[in-house]
Amino acid sequence: MEILQKNRVYVELWKAFSEQKPSRFFTTLRDTNLLEPLFPEVFALIGQTQPVKWHAEGDAFDHTMLVMDKTAENKLSPDHVFYALCHDLGKGLTPKHLLPKHYGHEKAGVPVVHGLCDRLGISGKTKRQALIVTQYHMHVHKIHEMKPSTIVNTFSKFILDDLLVLADMSHMDSLGKISEDDHKEYKNHLLFSKMMSNAQLYSLKNDYTVDQIKSMSVDKIKKIIFDKKVSIVKAEKDNFVY
Repeated sequence: MEILQKNRVYVELWKAFSEQKPSRFFTTLRDTNLLEPLFPEVFALIGQTQPVKWHAEGDAFDHTMLVMDKTAENKLSPDHVFYALCHDLGKGLTPKHLLPKHYGHEKAGVPVVHGLCDRLGISGKTKRQALIVTQYHMHVHKIHEMKPSTIVNTFSKFILDDLLVLADMSHMDSLGKISEDDHKEYKNHLLFSKMMSNAQLYSLKNDYTVDQIKSMSVDKIKKIIFDKKVSIVKAEKDNFVY
């Protein structure tokens, strides 16, 4: 019975994510007092205020609903709409006395998303990407502040497909808010995508022969690849036009 109920919730949820305005599913649950028992982590976003300078659209729930709708509006997949739902769930844990700031909400959201995915029976790529988006979306927003070496250290462990999803969702996050920077076109996702694509395409064979590579120690190979990726990221960052 529990498995059947889990599957039913999953099916209904993904139907909602396929709609033009997926937020209606959650606002209807809220208005009928069903949101808290079914999705307590989403209910927790209600009343979690945010800095008006960056989020004049309302609280964390309003922002999440808007990001979901923008994701659907931009014809991204139902999985992407799920990532939009997940990305700020950590804000539901912020103590009231710290509002409207949400320090560390990205890491705080990781176990919340783990729990939501497990409860809904979501695994594999969808769960993996939901966790990446939750933990790292703010990194893309602040990519121009990060050192190239930090960028490479942080993101080299991920496959390119996951990083491109992260870039897309950071863009959707920027579209789902009303801020003082609305007059500026958001381009961080473009820079991040270009950095990651070019860095991950690098191969030692671009600069060394097979015999040269065979003569290198493992540590030397790792250092050469790391240094090259750092230089690629730095060049993209320095040459990018905002």
